[in-house]
Amino acid sequence: MKKYLFMVMMAAVTLSFNGCKDGPSGNGGGDNEGQGGGGEINKEAITEQLSPEETKEHLMKIANGLVGKFNTNDQKAALQLMDGMIEKYETYDWEPIGNYFETRYQDLFAAPRYMRAVLKGESPVPAMNHAYTFSFEGERVIWEADDANRTWKYKGESSDNSIILRAKDKSGTMCEAKFWGTGATKTYEVTWIENGENHTATGIIPENVHFTLTQGSKLIASADLKQDMQRNNHATFHIDAKVVNLRWTTDLDIRTSNGSFGFAFYYGEEKLLSALANLPKYKLLPKDNSTDVESYENWIEQYEEHYDELIREIGSADAIVDIFGMAQCKINITNGGQTYADISNLDKGDVPTYTQQGAQQYCDVINAAQTNGIYFNSETKQADVRMMVTEHYGDYEPEPVLYFPSDGTSYSFEQYFNRAPFTDLQQSVETLANNYIKISSWLTNNVGEIHF
Repeated sequence: MKKYLFMVMMAAVTLSFNGCKDGPSGNGGGDNEGQGGGGEINKEAITEQLSPEETKEHLMKIANGLVGKFNTNDQKAALQLMDGMIEKYETYDWEPIGNYFETRYQDLFAAPRYMRAVLKGESPVPAMNHAYTFSFEGERVIWEADDANRTWKYKGESSDNSIILRAKDKSGTMCEAKFWGTGATKTYEVTWIENGENHTATGIIPENVHFTLTQGSKLIASADLKQDMQRNNHATFHIDAKVVNLRWTTDLDIRTSNGSFGFAFYYGEEKLLSALANLPKYKLLPKDNSTDVESYENWIEQYEEHYDELIREIGSADAIVDIFGMAQCKINITNGGQTYADISNLDKGDVPTYTQQGAQQYCDVINAAQTNGIYFNSETKQADVRMMVTEHYGDYEPEPVLYFPSDGTSYSFEQYFNRAPFTDLQQSVETLANNYIKISSWLTNNVGEIHF
């Protein structure tokens, strides 16, 4: 099973990533510092169709370049800091912080119990009688680890409307986790009635939420979230997060007519992977303006009741994954709702799916509903994934295979990725992962050495 999972992972890696352009820079898959698995990668457009073996050779260059890109020394300090943070989390007394927030925001702790009881049809747990409001400006609190007593101490208010946690690492350097908000704020409110009394939970959320983790004057990690939500119209989110020299960005835009999704991953300044998708439209059911718990429950029930109808209205979608400007994976779904309907009809039909005819019908529906391809920096398709009928112990089933137009051959993922040189790549990935695990005592004790 582990070897099969590794082959699937390698398929994703080789089709979705690229390493450094000038060969390895880290310790990658080697046992010694500086030994990576990468090599010189040709970024020129490949306009001729490659054979399956030539395609495999090119995929190996990409995958080995990716493995060689990583250097465990780059993230060593962050992993060791993580060890200290986990130790404090597991062994320090957090009751002072819990008591502080439960005293200030009693409804915050009562509301989830109340809603769970309502959903289960039970008698609600009595909630406190006063409302609560959360905002960064209202918090502006500092907590600091007391190493002598292995607990947390309240250190007063912050000067810039932020929430701060401070603790020393094993070397005695002060580390700080900080949360704060900027930009215009929006108020989100939930109200409910219990025992004839009104209860209100209010959150004043800024347009931008920020987080930083510092070790002394050194920035270890950061994250920025930007959000904008308007009921029955749109929801947009942007995330930009970084841990040492690893960075990823995500953009999600959901609207009543369409949507989009974007993602990018960087190692240092190099973009290893980016993706962009045009999401299918999805019908939004109207909701009244009430914000009480019962109104939300009724709204959710509407989606449950209309699930099949809503799925059938999903439209087209497309996506492209770009790998450092040298390899692309493209997919287009013509009509998601119609495909769902066609598959549902097959499920209700008289032809069992385990027969050759039934399995072929499934393949025909899925293959007709989507097109995809793997390209090497040109418009020449090198391979695609399609469904084909396979036989297993007398039963037939649809199975995804890699099809190569250069010679018309097809391979299952297991056939294609279960031979050399992918076995060498497997060893490189194992070594890289275990080199990271060795840095962290927590990973060493809880994960241990891995083998595919």
